[in-house]
Amino acid sequence: MRAFCKIEGHYRKPYAWVCTNPACENTRISCSKCLTVQHRGCLGFMLHIEDIENPNFLSNSNWIHNKEVKEAVALLKKYNLGTSKEQFLQAFEDVVNHEFNEIVKFFNEKLNEKKEVIIKQFKEAILAENLNIVDFENEVNRIYDKISFMSILNSFQREEKELDSFNSELTTFFNNTNNMKSQLSKLEVMAKNLKTFTKKYLVVDSTLFSEFKESISFDIFNRYSPFTANWTWAPEQKSAKITLCENNLKVKKLDNSQGYTGVLGNTKMSEGVYQWEISASTGNGEHNWISFGITTPNQNFEKMDFNNTCSMSTKGQAYYMTRIRELADYDEKVYLCELDMNKRAFTISYKGKVLCKHQGQLKEDAYYPFVILYQQGNSVTLKIIK
Repeated sequence: MRAFCKIEGHYRKPYAWVCTNPACENTRISCSKCLTVQHRGCLGFMLHIEDIENPNFLSNSNWIHNKEVKEAVALLKKYNLGTSKEQFLQAFEDVVNHEFNEIVKFFNEKLNEKKEVIIKQFKEAILAENLNIVDFENEVNRIYDKISFMSILNSFQREEKELDSFNSELTTFFNNTNNMKSQLSKLEVMAKNLKTFTKKYLVVDSTLFSEFKESISFDIFNRYSPFTANWTWAPEQKSAKITLCENNLKVKKLDNSQGYTGVLGNTKMSEGVYQWEISASTGNGEHNWISFGITTPNQNFEKMDFNNTCSMSTKGQAYYMTRIRELADYDEKVYLCELDMNKRAFTISYKGKVLCKHQGQLKEDAYYPFVILYQQGNSVTLKIIK
């Protein structure tokens, strides 16, 4: 655009800016002098005419005043997204591939660090071994005297000795070797030590690093999903004496009365595998009883029947479940609940070890997660795993 400002004192400067401010009452098009005189309060709304030809003009310009729209346009440009889902999927794959490459890089770094530690430990162990390979080889060569043996063979070929004479020499030679009892016994001990040493450090043994492999737990890795189930405690299915907070992930009893007041989760668990964590805190040393697990929906939330549930309490009691392990204290712990409707099984674990499980197969077609709080101060925080 080659048009020039005609305002006196602006020295026919070219028009280069356009004001997009809806509240501006001055001339929209301006030169650089107009910009400083008439549009001082519009700097966040000014467009440079030459920028309009830029492909990223809209995402970077002051034309779009709505923050959400502007950021969305910028994202489309950043990831080069067009109008098709295929382009979006390709951009998504690129992001995932990049992140997984970073994970592989991180894992390899940690693995190599551990490898160097293990190599150092093995080197120190090898150097500490009481083993002299040179002494062993020298003893083998002394007892099994290859030079003398070859001398007998060569003399037989060179002098054309009689077979009987040659055989007699060989017999004497081998008998002398066999008669070296003490030397052979010493050599045998050295051989056993060498075999043990070699097998321990050099022979491939599938059990050598078994404990190390087991220490690399893929429990959380296998459970991970970017699309975890999105359920919370249900505001419409709870006792009036229970309060929900933290986006309905935490339940707390504020009422000072005692009683089996409960709440259900707002999800019907009827197929697949469900995993969730329960962080239980009784907040009361005298009445440290909370119950959690699965149940059917037909419950009186003001007086829940814990005996009609599949659950465990913070007293270590199991209802319609078999205890596998016991803890010294059950309060202030984080438990993992897993309901597998494919296998119709339910377990409650602590730190990777099953505390109790339902024996046999669950009979109902669907279950709901629940919590019962007995005393004021009792609280439970929910975390969805799967």
